[in-house]
Amino acid sequence: ISSGSPEHYYRLDIDTGQRVAFAVPAVVERGKSSRVTLFGWNLVNRAEAASSQLASEFDQVEIEIPATVAQPTWPLPVRLAPAQAEFSGFAYHLSGSHAAIAMGVSDVPVVTDRTDNHSPQAAQLLTCPCEISGRLALEDERDWYAFEARRGEVLHIEGLAERIGSPLDLDISICDAANGQKLAQFSDSVGGNTGSAFAASHFDPTGRWVAPADGLFQIVMRNLGGGLPDDPRRVYRLSVRREESEYQVVALPHSDGPAGLNVRRGGRELLDLVAFRRRGFAGPIRVTARDLPAGVECPDVWIGQGVDRALLVVSAQSSAPNALGKLQLESIAGSGAQPADLKDRRPVRAGTIVRSGAPGGWGRMTSEIPLAVAGEAPVHLSANGHETLNHHLYGNLQVKHSPGGILDVAVDVERRQPEHSAPVKLIAAGLSEAVTNQTAIISAGQSRGYLSFYLPPNLPLGPYSLVVKGETTVPGAESKLETVVVYSNPVTFEVESEAFLVEVDPFAPTRARRGETLQVRYAAQRRNGFIGKMHTELAAPGRVTVIPGLRGRGETFVGQTDHGSLQIVVNDDAPLGRQQFLRLFTVGVREDQPTFFGSCFLPLEIVE
Repeated sequence: ISSGSPEHYYRLDIDTGQRVAFAVPAVVERGKSSRVTLFGWNLVNRAEAASSQLASEFDQVEIEIPATVAQPTWPLPVRLAPAQAEFSGFAYHLSGSHAAIAMGVSDVPVVTDRTDNHSPQAAQLLTCPCEISGRLALEDERDWYAFEARRGEVLHIEGLAERIGSPLDLDISICDAANGQKLAQFSDSVGGNTGSAFAASHFDPTGRWVAPADGLFQIVMRNLGGGLPDDPRRVYRLSVRREESEYQVVALPHSDGPAGLNVRRGGRELLDLVAFRRRGFAGPIRVTARDLPAGVECPDVWIGQGVDRALLVVSAQSSAPNALGKLQLESIAGSGAQPADLKDRRPVRAGTIVRSGAPGGWGRMTSEIPLAVAGEAPVHLSANGHETLNHHLYGNLQVKHSPGGILDVAVDVERRQPEHSAPVKLIAAGLSEAVTNQTAIISAGQSRGYLSFYLPPNLPLGPYSLVVKGETTVPGAESKLETVVVYSNPVTFEVESEAFLVEVDPFAPTRARRGETLQVRYAAQRRNGFIGKMHTELAAPGRVTVIPGLRGRGETFVGQTDHGSLQIVVNDDAPLGRQQFLRLFTVGVREDQPTFFGSCFLPLEIVE
């Protein structure tokens, strides 16, 4: 009690005017007028409390919310924590009150709990999908609901209490109405994908439930904080929905501390994009910018299939004027090439880090993303994941990507002070967790390098985006060297269905001497009904067959052939050491046209 720390903070509001504390119901149906009771202090035209339970210290007043007002809006002029990033609603201002309250909006019918549904026998019957606004005001109160479901029917059950400002630790159970057997229980959702500085975890229950049989089932709501005094503020929302896709994207600073989006001319800055996925949605999401200031660029990026995070890159041209404004982003679900309708576009919301550090940080939602352009960037990094590849048999190839293939990213560095040409360390950022990251170095005096990534066979199909992170040194104040971190433009690539999977024999040689000839056994397993010709060559980033210090003799598979051996000659002048990103590269032919591509890294070290 007597201790203190940066974690011990409070906020005190003193108000002599009308002040609303909470509303019943806490959610209204979208586009429909609703009667709502507001509870608070100093409320004008207040009514007498309906019961002693509600009288307590709160005044109450009934209002009518018109259908035109019952629409979700953003931003909201209310304080929202990271856990409320997905909140859908509007701010209601009671006339004469300076502080708004957040009213939830649902696109399914809204039901208010009865006052007598406190036992299994008195369970309130629901029709799914729906959303219920209820209250557990009494010390050990429980609310019971009943619904019918068919075998195999999938329902998503979600409770909201903490996320609507209610002092309620909610717990949800599903029971068989026939025998009372508990079939499922949902409690705290303590997970999160936003990190400790912007902690979006909460104590509200959520879960997915599959009906085991046709029948009548019951939901029981209870407060885990048993033994507490009666409190009319303990309101909750219960959502019972089918498996309908839902998501919200939030943009955060790419740091664990307070930071603004200050872009230098010729430079780039990053934002972290976080996808809050709900009700089984796992599809790709495209994020795009609109109404950018002059000289500012922000290419579209993709949050890939089943991926929760991506990086957004904001660039300023070298001729961009100083600017102060805001960054406006939209998200569109799906990977279709057709432009999305306006109704399918969702604003990307913004969050910020107020304070980071142990044991936990402190973040909040913001109304916009401030953007400024000023200063000059010392290094410029650019990346290209779509270079053509010259093949001696098939000409210039625009390589397509599929599971079991390799993505090559060419990286170019432009130094503002070319007289200081330090090495640049390269690594990917924002890469899908399913893909192993790689590193490379652009040597001092050089301006180009490559990063190559193996796309595993289990990688979901669809679009993905990544960014290349570079680290180097530049002259600073008093001619001292300073370490700088720079980022490339985003590289977006599409992963398409594979026709074959290339694999190097696990017993293939991994070391060779200069002048030695190797036989590397490998397989190209056909997939998805592909029966065409396949031709395999030795390759490296940007090169096929003609590899410095190495000579490979290509091999062709026809018919049902899928195993072979590639001969590799190590020249006397072959560079010593590990041959980075060396691989077998296979082209699949359909109707005499090179159509499919697959690769597999070949680990090889050249020794004396």
